[in-house]
Amino acid sequence: MQKKRFGFFEALSKLTESNIFLLIAALCISIGIWSYINYSVYPSYETDLRDITVIEDIMGTKAAEYNLSVLSVSDENMTVDVHLAGERKDIGHLKKEDIVAYVDFNSTLINKVGKQTLPIKVRLANTEDGTELKFTATPSVKNIEVELDRFEQRYFNVGEINHKQLERVQDVIVEEEGISCEPNQVLINGPTTALDQIDHIRLIVTDNEPISESKTYTNISDYELIGKNGQTISKDGYKVQTARFSVSIPVYYMKVLPMTVTLVGVPKDFDQDWLYSRLRINSDDVYCLPGYGENVKTIALRTDNSISKETMSRSEAWSIGKVPLSKLTLGGSGYTLTVNVGDGFKDMSNLETVRITLDETDLKAVTRYIYNKEIQPM
Repeated sequence: MQKKRFGFFEALSKLTESNIFLLIAALCISIGIWSYINYSVYPSYETDLRDITVIEDIMGTKAAEYNLSVLSVSDENMTVDVHLAGERKDIGHLKKEDIVAYVDFNSTLINKVGKQTLPIKVRLANTEDGTELKFTATPSVKNIEVELDRFEQRYFNVGEINHKQLERVQDVIVEEEGISCEPNQVLINGPTTALDQIDHIRLIVTDNEPISESKTYTNISDYELIGKNGQTISKDGYKVQTARFSVSIPVYYMKVLPMTVTLVGVPKDFDQDWLYSRLRINSDDVYCLPGYGENVKTIALRTDNSISKETMSRSEAWSIGKVPLSKLTLGGSGYTLTVNVGDGFKDMSNLETVRITLDETDLKAVTRYIYNKEIQPM
């Protein structure tokens, strides 16, 4: 004869109302006894929560009050294990997300820039720093080294302008001393220790078109930070005022030419070539005119535009002014000539004046008389 099997639900359905009541009562009593044992008989409880990230928040701390900011910490991504000890009712339900490990910027912080060793503390996630816990929370790492500094703004001069990429037309010379820019200062925000490393700003002209005349380049934005020893400093950690610069680069041409003069007031039938051969330029020495001797005086000429440069390039000698023949007498002191190189040119030799004389070798002065009746009015 086969036995009849009853399932759980069939057995449950066989229970009487009184039996169900007794079952529920027994369950409640068991839970109550278990709770009583946990929270009354054995209330102490310990647990570990692992890999809690250490945060660095200075808001509302002494660091913020002292205007200090965190530059770096000894371990940028530090995590700690936290050992919790206390009553089960306070910590038994806590999970990793309920706990925050943080750098304490209050208790031992001092008002100075530089590195400081500060404690790591623990709080509940929904409370503020310094809130007293009802249990002990001990991080596996007690302290961390933090570098602090103050941020401020300073102006730095544009001390260099790099124009190496510019292509020079032949014979063009850049007047380095005359290079200028606007604005000539830059406002930089950063930590004081980092700002102390900067000496000046170097602008970089990236244009590479040929330059034949003085020119102003606009919208220059490339720059470098230059340190005290001339080294280039990384821009990381600085906030540099965004600015567009205009850079003016003056250029000029220069040529050295033999110096000559122009005689005026020479009678029509005089031998001018003979006269020029006798003229002497007196400066630091006595010189002949070009074409009339080996010892000639030269002058360094400069011009800032390409048209005048062509005139200068075509010339074989350069006249510095006009000399009246009547001012040159035997036995006289000569004629003082103020050096005039003409419009558009500059005398780089800085001669200012020279004295023009005649070579008196084998010459003599003769006085001749003319009767009035031989003079015909015109």
